[in-house]
Amino acid sequence: KILSLIKINEISHKKVKKQVAVTVSDNGSGISKADQEKIFIPHFTTKSKGSGIGLSLVKQIIENHGGEIWFSTEEGKGSSFSFAIPLN
Repeated sequence: KILSLIKINEISHKKVKKQVAVTVSDNGSGISKADQEKIFIPHFTTKSKGSGIGLSLVKQIIENHGGEIWFSTEEGKGSSFSFAIPLN
C-alpha cells in the first residue's frame, strides 16, 4: 500500500473558527461496506494480528480536541481519512 503525502489545509467557514484539515490516502483494497460502520468501534479488526484499537483512539483524540474525522473508500481502489481540528 502506498500512502499519499499528507495534505494540510487551513480552512475557515462563516460562524466556524479556523481549522486545520488533514487527509491521508492510500491505494489499498478499500474498506468493505460491511466493515465501514464498524471501523471506529474499539477492538474491531480485520487483521489476524491487530488489536483494533487504533482508529477508535484516533477518533477519540480528535473529538477530545473539538474536531471530527471522516473517511471515503472504494473497494479495490483505496481509502482516504480526513480530520479537522480547530486552531484555537
